[in-house]
Amino acid sequence: MINDIQKDAESRMKKSLEALNGNFNKIRTGRAHPSILDAVTV
Repeated sequence: MINDIQKDAESRMKKSLEALNGNFNKIRTGRAHPSILDAVTV
């Protein structure tokens, strides 16, 4: 049971880190970068 909880928590933490990294990539620091346009849909 403890192993199941640990695996679940680990997978959730990995997903959270991936989302955080995605949000960090969207932060604009004053320099133009092609990844800024990733969220733009046409």
